[in-house]
Amino acid sequence: MTESSSKSPLPRIATHSTLSDQSPTEPAVRVDVWLCAQFCFIGVVALLGWNFILGELGVLIDAFGAPYGTWVSMCYSLLINAGQLLLVFIGNKFRFAPRFDVGCIGMGTSQILIAIVAVTWARSSQTAGFVMGCILVGVFGFSNAMMESSMFGLAAMCEARCMTWIMVGEGLAGIIQLPLNLLVKVVLESMNVSNVPYTKLVVFFAISMLINYSIVPVFRWCTMKHPYMQHVFAVERGREKFSLRQSLQRPLRSILRDTLPQAFNAWINFVVTFVVFPWLVFRMSPSSLSVADFGAYVVYTFQVFDTIGRFAPSLS
Repeated sequence: MTESSSKSPLPRIATHSTLSDQSPTEPAVRVDVWLCAQFCFIGVVALLGWNFILGELGVLIDAFGAPYGTWVSMCYSLLINAGQLLLVFIGNKFRFAPRFDVGCIGMGTSQILIAIVAVTWARSSQTAGFVMGCILVGVFGFSNAMMESSMFGLAAMCEARCMTWIMVGEGLAGIIQLPLNLLVKVVLESMNVSNVPYTKLVVFFAISMLINYSIVPVFRWCTMKHPYMQHVFAVERGREKFSLRQSLQRPLRSILRDTLPQAFNAWINFVVTFVVFPWLVFRMSPSSLSVADFGAYVVYTFQVFDTIGRFAPSLS
């Protein structure tokens, strides 16, 4: 940053609308460590629930049946895409804050309901349990689309490191999963609980529910009140005045042809990591570990290197 820009009273927000929203007499505001920590925590919450589902997939397969190992990822991904497509058309009418609240509450509620269904009646009526499990994980995915669109939308209007810390937080969500899983397991075994796997499922998903609920007041009372973010939300309020042009300068066919290789690469990557990978891991028969423990360790290993990959670009 040059000397002249460092003295400017304007916050560095990536939009031209910011210039009219900042008072010339107001002191400069910028992204600080506290705001980066909040974005990191929001990133943790965004993927913590899904990582808990992957970590407990062995128990969920036992409750809902073997096909659930594949359908859980497909329903989750399908409803995420549906939510994101919906927001393309109503995004500016549905502000970031209420979208964030709805997403977090929806994720927490649907996840604890998955555990309740699995523990209570899914094993005795597995077909109905399978259907309900798919519906609830779909609700979880749709809610995640609401929350993540708000999270990434806000970060895109801030400095680049806000997006970086969200990505790091999402990676940390996977690293947290296994140590917490093992801790809960040890505690339950020390209490001589009769059915440790299903009790652990309820405790684990209840923790995820509480974390999803707790981020709502944190977002409202901390993130939204941060001086830097107040200007971001002022810019967001101004977005309602704008509308997208319906015409394209380039033919749609040319745009699709140019983006098809990247789109196919992203698609096949998510097919493998979201559908094939979870199902295949829990179909393996390890020699010295249970299927559930082996699956949890493999998923955890994936998450460790996923976190490294998310943080690595910021070091270049």
